[in-house]
Amino acid sequence: MLSADTDFGELLALGRHPGPSVVIFRRAPRRPESQVSILLASLPDTEQELTRGAILVLTPGHARLRLLPVEEAVEEPME
Repeated sequence: MLSADTDFGELLALGRHPGPSVVIFRRAPRRPESQVSILLASLPDTEQELTRGAILVLTPGHARLRLLPVEEAVEEPME
């Protein structure tokens, strides 16, 4: 799932769900071409984890990955 809404990642993390994977765009350009470019740049390093179940937060120039299910409860909103 692709989203700019962090609620999906929070629900997966708090519920300790094993999937599906979600990719969240934060402070990213709204143009689909730009988002695709950011996503494709991150895939070589994250594809295997996304296949298993993960939350991937993408910002221009940075990617943060958290595997699912999240073992510890997330107490603060995901970025």
